[in-house]
This record gives sequence, C-alpha cells and structure tokens, in this order.
Amino acid sequence: MMARSVSGDRTAAGQAGPGKLLITGWRRGAEMSVPSEMACKELVELVTEYLEGTLSRADRQRFEDHLKDCSYCATYVDQIRHTIRTLGRLTEEDLSEDAKQDLLRVFRDWKKEPPTGQNGCA
Repeated sequence: MMARSVSGDRTAAGQAGPGKLLITGWRRGAEMSVPSEMACKELVELVTEYLEGTLSRADRQRFEDHLKDCSYCATYVDQIRHTIRTLGRLTEEDLSEDAKQDLLRVFRDWKKEPPTGQNGCA
C-alpha cells in the first residue's frame, strides 16, 4: 500500500522518513476525519446490513476491501452466512422441548443481565 507523508511524498506504508508523519488509509481529497479503511469492529457492526444489501455503495466497497485484506473478518462473515443458511432450514419442530425453553429463557433474560467480559462478551 502506498501512503503519503505530511510533506506529500509517496512512500511505502509504514516507511515515513525521520520526523515525517505518515497518513495511511485516507481517500485522496477526503477530509482528514473520514478514513477510507474499515476497522474490524466497524465491519462486525455492519455485517447485517452488508448481508441484507442495505449498505451504501461506498460502505459496501470499504467492507469488501477490508474482507480482501483481513482473513479473520472474511472467516467471520463466512461463519455468519453459514449460520443463517443452517438456521434458515430449522423449524420449530426440529428443536427439542429443552432447546426451545433454553432459547426462550436466554431471550427473556437478555436485556435484564448486564454484559460480562470485555466488549460485552461472556
């Protein structure tokens, strides 16, 4: 990836010269506060909109560019797709009575319990 130092010199990413600030992940002509690269956390927050086809063209492109460069997020999106395909084939009759009750309990208690662990993960 090519980047620009503050002085405007093109340089390989991560190789700014001494005393130069390297800016990476910014669109040419964009405001300094609008990154062109998507972070993993943002991708996770947008995965539903991506799979439903409701992202803007620009965000969809950023999403897909991130997937090309991040094998972890590509795996995550593949897992979500697989989960949707698998669960889409399940019917209520496919679940045992215990599984139904467990799911109902989890969803009832979901909003009652504060998140645990970092980022709300158990």
